[in-house]
Amino acid sequence: MGTPILRGREFNDGDRECAPGVAVVSEILAEALWPGEDPLGKRLSFEGRGGPFLEAVGVKHDVKYHYLGDAPRPYVYRPALQSYEPAMTLGLRMAGEPHAFFATVREQVRALDPRLPVADARRAVRLVAGALSAQR
Repeated sequence: MGTPILRGREFNDGDRECAPGVAVVSEILAEALWPGEDPLGKRLSFEGRGGPFLEAVGVKHDVKYHYLGDAPRPYVYRPALQSYEPAMTLGLRMAGEPHAFFATVREQVRALDPRLPVADARRAVRLVAGALSAQR
């Protein structure tokens, strides 16, 4: 979505299902977990002191996901192959009319796994309009 990695790296082909768990964290989360420290290489867990653990491999700029007036919230980003969730968002950047690509995207997702539903395909312009609705 164009949110820059400030330090560290993006996910890569090595960040697969059987590989050690990795995460990219937002700036605000990095500061909350490791104040004044370099978060790269630090470990975090959603399940307590016994793990399993994720290694912070990158720090991403803070973003606002719902409304532009919201304060940034802490976020953890995980590679899809290590953290599949049934309700994921796939963001695509493309040239041309996006509606022409929606059918192709649906076909490609079904080719990967026919059980995966594809719903709510919409343009970023509509997402931004929704984010500005409170101000309007």
